[in-house]
Amino acid sequence: MTKAGNGKNKRLALVIDDSPLLRHGMRDLLAKIDFATEEVENGKQALEKIREFGTEHFNVITLDLIMPEMSGVEFMKVAREEFGNSLPPVIVCSSKSDMHLLKELLLAGIKGYIIKPFDEQMVVNKIKELFPDI
Repeated sequence: MTKAGNGKNKRLALVIDDSPLLRHGMRDLLAKIDFATEEVENGKQALEKIREFGTEHFNVITLDLIMPEMSGVEFMKVAREEFGNSLPPVIVCSSKSDMHLLKELLLAGIKGYIIKPFDEQMVVNKIKELFPDI
C-alpha cells in the first residue's frame, strides 16, 4: 500500500491503470485530499486485491478501460457479478469516449467518467461528490 499524506488517512483508493505514470499521478492527486492508494496494472490484479482484502477495504476505485490481461470493461462485468452492490464507487478515467460504452458502464454502476488527459480539479470534484466531508 502506498501511504499518502501524514499516515492518518481516512480513506483508501484502488487505482487501476496500466500506465505507471498515470498511477503515480493519481496517487499524488489523491494524497492531496487525504487518500492512501493501492495501485494495480489491470483488472485481473484489481480483482485479486479486492478478493484478498474485501470490498470494504477500499472506499473508491479509479479505473482505466484499456489495459492488458483484463480491460476495465471486463473488470466491471466480473466485479459486479462477484461483488454486486458491495463494490466501492468506481470512477472511470480513460481516453476512450465512446457513448455506447459509457452507457454500458453506467448500467454496470460506475459513478463517474472522466476523459484523459483530465484536469485534476475534475477528479477532485468527482471524489468530493462521493465524499462531501472532504
